[in-house]
Amino acid sequence: MNGYQKIKKQLLPLIKGLPMIFIIFICALFLAKKIVDYTPNTYRTISKIKLDDQKFGFSGNNLYGDFDVISTENKIEAEAELLQSPLIIEKALDSLNLKCKLYRLGRLKNTLLYNNSPIKLDFDLKNQDLEYKTVQFEIKSGKIIGKIIEDDVVIYSFKGELNSNIDLLGNTLKITKVKSKKSNINGHYSFQILTKSQQIQEISSKLNVKAIDKEVAVLRIVYTDNDPEKVYEVTKAIANAYILDYIYTKSNAANQTVQFIDDKILEVSEKLELAESNLEKFKKDENVVNTRQETETGLREISKLNIQLVNLEMNEQSMIQLQKYISSGEYFDETSITFGFGDLLMTELVKKMKLWQDERQDLLVKYKPNHELVQAADKKIEEVREYIKEGIKQNLREINIKKKDIEAAVEESSHMFDDLPTREKTQHILEREFNLLENVYNFLSKKRIEASIASSVNISFHRIIQPPIIPSEPTSPNKTLIYFIAGTLSLFLGISIIYLRKFLSAAITSKEDLERYSSLPIAGIIRKGNTDFDFDMLAKSLIIKNEIQTNYTICVSSTLSNEGKTYVSDHLRSAFSSIGYKTVLHKVDKNNLNEKKVISNLKIENEIVILDTEATSMHISGIEMIKVSDLCLYVMRAGYTRINYIPQADFIQDEYNLKNIHLLLNNAHQATNYNGNYIGSRFHLNSRKTSLINRLSYFIETFIKR
Repeated sequence: MNGYQKIKKQLLPLIKGLPMIFIIFICALFLAKKIVDYTPNTYRTISKIKLDDQKFGFSGNNLYGDFDVISTENKIEAEAELLQSPLIIEKALDSLNLKCKLYRLGRLKNTLLYNNSPIKLDFDLKNQDLEYKTVQFEIKSGKIIGKIIEDDVVIYSFKGELNSNIDLLGNTLKITKVKSKKSNINGHYSFQILTKSQQIQEISSKLNVKAIDKEVAVLRIVYTDNDPEKVYEVTKAIANAYILDYIYTKSNAANQTVQFIDDKILEVSEKLELAESNLEKFKKDENVVNTRQETETGLREISKLNIQLVNLEMNEQSMIQLQKYISSGEYFDETSITFGFGDLLMTELVKKMKLWQDERQDLLVKYKPNHELVQAADKKIEEVREYIKEGIKQNLREINIKKKDIEAAVEESSHMFDDLPTREKTQHILEREFNLLENVYNFLSKKRIEASIASSVNISFHRIIQPPIIPSEPTSPNKTLIYFIAGTLSLFLGISIIYLRKFLSAAITSKEDLERYSSLPIAGIIRKGNTDFDFDMLAKSLIIKNEIQTNYTICVSSTLSNEGKTYVSDHLRSAFSSIGYKTVLHKVDKNNLNEKKVISNLKIENEIVILDTEATSMHISGIEMIKVSDLCLYVMRAGYTRINYIPQADFIQDEYNLKNIHLLLNNAHQATNYNGNYIGSRFHLNSRKTSLINRLSYFIETFIKR
């Protein structure tokens, strides 16, 4: 047998087991479909926000480049935490309707109803008794029967009708059919009234905000839920709430700066008018036309010092405002605070303190105020607050020191005019005061314009570069993956069962098994479906090998019953008869003591006597008939007789000193020749089919059915 035919022989059990593999495959796909059908669908959408960057962003242009209140450079990770903070989520909830969570109940799967609900629930909540409880009800023919469950215990039952008010623990519920929905509303439903903290907690558990890269100022918002429209609306609301909060925070900071500058401009304007009036009066009284050239350098120096002094006063005012802000304790209404030209470190500390406060609010949802986690958060908040207070005090001390130094420098510079004539000295003093106030006024006016522009600009430097979309396909369950895994596992399971069954059965499959475990000669094989041809070949082979003559006895025996002794005996008799031999078939009676005499008489009357005996493992008469016969055909049935029974024939021959035993393989596969050699699909060349249907039918008949 060549290598190709060996491979085909090894694949023969697999080919025969194709129907079982197909059935397992179909069952696996059916089970996978049920898993897909009864697993709640999960949808996901993604939105991306480009954060403003002073180096490359919109706020880096000339209009906003010097105004750090509007264009501060935010840390990406801090902004990611801010975007998914409870404060932003709470603002997003204002544009969403998530207070009631409604499900349609099924035997194996509950479906979340959002905008696709066939019914509408209208509430008049007069108390909080429905919160933290589950309400289940059934609608049938316009009638409503329901119950309220708390901790898996029914605490209240109710009945009602569609379009009528139903009392629920002092609250009023009205259920109506949505006219635009044509689906059947009969069925079981469940809903739960969520508190604000529950809504925030639910969104937080399904929200994921991450930076695409630590070097790229882009945040990715990912939200997952069981309804595609809900996923879209929640993601859109969170992104918009973040943008609007950013605009509000920046505009509010700019408005505070404008108010501070306006107050300063008013003060400087009054002083400037007075200085201008004094200078004009002095020139008119003293007939002075020009200021001396040598005093210009001193005036410029004093002007610069006074500008620095004004800047220090502005910073001092910002620190004072921040000190009042921290002392008041009301600093959790906004996401970020920037006062005028304040220190960025202080702003970041305030943000950090607010983030700790948000965490404390989340902990209070689960724990009491005296819990160790809540107290730890309080301690951290207090530490940051004390650090801010100390920072403010230190900044104020440094500002006072710098002010004193500048004032001393101004005082020192003003003495440079003591040696000038009184008239010129007075003139320079007046001009110096006028120029100083004029420069301060121009500086404040420029800053006011910038702050006014910023406060009136209702745009965000952060941009939504990828808006969310309504997902068309669920992300879970993954139908393709489930079907693929189910199909693959079913194929592996089917193949494993086939070869495991073949291995465990340990039955004879071919002539090679007989040759491997027995030294007895093999008379031939009998294949499925080729009875007449194979028995004719067997009869002719026996005639050629044994030179059968008159009064020849052939005993057909086996180790076990049902191996085909009677079948072989009957067809072998027909084969010898068709050749021309007078043949008789005799069924040996194990209880008849005169069987030998009967056989002797049959041998006289017939040329060939075929004996159908008892199985050798069942009765000793079978061995006795073998001994009195000229030839014993020891039948073994392929696919039935175990391999460990093959040596039984050798044992009988050695034990009883027999020389006439030949093995005969019955029920061999059709894809072998009459000598027992496997030749695959070439076994019947004259039966080759031409059409595809005939070939398929021929394949099934040959390799699967047989």
